[in-house]
Amino acid sequence: MAMVGVFIGVAETISVAPISAAIVQNADLSNRHIQTAISLSLVLAAVLSGGLWLFAGNIADFYNTPELAHMMQWLCLGIFLSIASAVPRGLLMKKMAYHRIMQIDVSSFVIGMVFVCVTLAFQGYGAWSLVWGTLVWHSLRGMLMISSAGTLFRFSFHTKEAKELGHFGLGVSLNGMIHSIRNLSIEAIIGRELGASALGNYGRAMRLANQPIQRMTGSISEVMFTAYSGMQDDFDKLSKLYLRNLRLVAVTAIPALAMLFVSGKYFVLGLYGEHWSEAVSIFQWLCIAAALDSILHKAGAVIQATGKIYKELHIQLVAAVIFVGGVVLVIDEGLSAVVIMMVNVSLLLYILKNQLVIQTIGTSWKQILGAQAPALLIASPVLLSNYLVISFIESHLHLSYELGLLAVLVTSLLIYGAMIFFLPDHWLGGLKELLTSRLRRRDRVTQ
Repeated sequence: MAMVGVFIGVAETISVAPISAAIVQNADLSNRHIQTAISLSLVLAAVLSGGLWLFAGNIADFYNTPELAHMMQWLCLGIFLSIASAVPRGLLMKKMAYHRIMQIDVSSFVIGMVFVCVTLAFQGYGAWSLVWGTLVWHSLRGMLMISSAGTLFRFSFHTKEAKELGHFGLGVSLNGMIHSIRNLSIEAIIGRELGASALGNYGRAMRLANQPIQRMTGSISEVMFTAYSGMQDDFDKLSKLYLRNLRLVAVTAIPALAMLFVSGKYFVLGLYGEHWSEAVSIFQWLCIAAALDSILHKAGAVIQATGKIYKELHIQLVAAVIFVGGVVLVIDEGLSAVVIMMVNVSLLLYILKNQLVIQTIGTSWKQILGAQAPALLIASPVLLSNYLVISFIESHLHLSYELGLLAVLVTSLLIYGAMIFFLPDHWLGGLKELLTSRLRRRDRVTQ
């Protein structure tokens, strides 16, 4: 089923995200654009889902898994509806209706992957429980997205509008493909040269380093891309909003990753067990890369919103070539050398993307680095307190990794909360205001 997931992910990367992004980024969106985008999305949905259906047998033969063919063919319906809903999703994003998008995403996932999948798994359907659960998830999400946008599916094609949408959408698609190919290439090289154990350590450490930050800041990029697109010609206003959001993301992500870095042993061994000890140093290096990535992803939202997608594409391509080539050169030195190369490439991307932002909207390195200074101020006592707690645990208490992890988390939350309380909100990018508004909204719902 993991192999099926790869094909679904690739199909959505080169179709759903580019079409939705093209709808959001276009400042002069008209009915002709929408009708053309709908026609293109339906054609693309038919081609991709139909192609996967036709070649499902060949793919199954390649992996020597005959049953895979039938699984892929059933999932093609979900892929079709998912791609067909790209335009409605883009229209909801353009209206800033992210609450509705979240409701659709969460409810469809729960119904498909929790109720359907778990129920069938208990009935003994095995891998097919994942297939049916995924099919229900993607199909329901697509249908709800289409019904929520309130857009009539009218088939119409206009060359001028197609070129405008296609030019930007193709750039987003190629950008996503380069990122996916780069990651798949690295995993293939690690698996082939260093073995399954090293690949397992890399995958587990990568997920643990990236998932917390993706959950905390992942949705911000999508929301900000919409906001930036609405002011793409007002560079002064765009610069101020970007720097404020950069502060918000930095004070959220960097202290958390600093805590994960210094207490990496307790996180990895406390969550997964002592047999994952070889993944600890890998995880710590990946935390550094994740800290850089959390910033450069936000730079990407500005770059794309201002239409500089192909300049970003050139940067991504150069970085991918350097990364894959560098990994080939250092692979004999082991997995640590690979992740150190990843940190270096993340630093290169950090510099190049932020330089492109500076050239595009007229901000400066002083402003960009200054926006991240409060995050470093908060991260410093988090690092120090965790180091002292871990030293005390190891020299006096000798706690288990699970209890040590709990102590680290409590300490980090107390220090982080205290710093947030005492620092002014404009240093934090409006974090206090954001938390207060959410608490007020929750109180209203409860009442």
